[in-house]
Amino acid sequence: EWAIRCHGMSDHGDPKCTFDMVVDSHTTNGELARTVCSVGSAAPTIKDGLYSVFMEDEQRIPVQIFTPQNANSFTARRLWEDVPQALKINILSEETWQQEEVIVYNDGYNILNTSEFENVEFQGIVRRQQAWRAGRYFLAVGMLRKETMEFQTDIQNLACTRGDLILIQHDQLLGGHAAIVTEVPAPNQLRIDYKID
Repeated sequence: EWAIRCHGMSDHGDPKCTFDMVVDSHTTNGELARTVCSVGSAAPTIKDGLYSVFMEDEQRIPVQIFTPQNANSFTARRLWEDVPQALKINILSEETWQQEEVIVYNDGYNILNTSEFENVEFQGIVRRQQAWRAGRYFLAVGMLRKETMEFQTDIQNLACTRGDLILIQHDQLLGGHAAIVTEVPAPNQLRIDYKID
């Protein structure tokens, strides 16, 4: 599935993800696997006792729900880092085999109004379009993944592996909707003034 996604064609007619690198230094298999997978928005993992890859895909069905009943020591952190205006990505070009720079602008920025750049190097990327897509993904992660939640749980964690969708329902989280109980039609029923989807 991951290989099919990587070899699918982009809007520009090139493969979405390829990894091109000469390994000429000492490394471990695990480190090389992490480097290869990172180019395809994935990471190596072990699932059901076998080496596998988990992809960062949208998932709709959670594998587990964690509440104060089955999770403790809950902590949540939100990062308040500034997302860069633009990235300067250094790649080894497949056309010239020389170092090239690909500039990827964040939303609302362009060559005229950008003053802050962050330098990034992606190993294994040799195509400008792929470098641009990787840069846009990197910027999106910086904007959308600012929260980290950690908790401890018992044997119920065995239902989950890295990359699975879980639900967290905890009284320390912000969010949700306020509602007023408007009626109690039966001992186990409540009617509220907010429509729940």
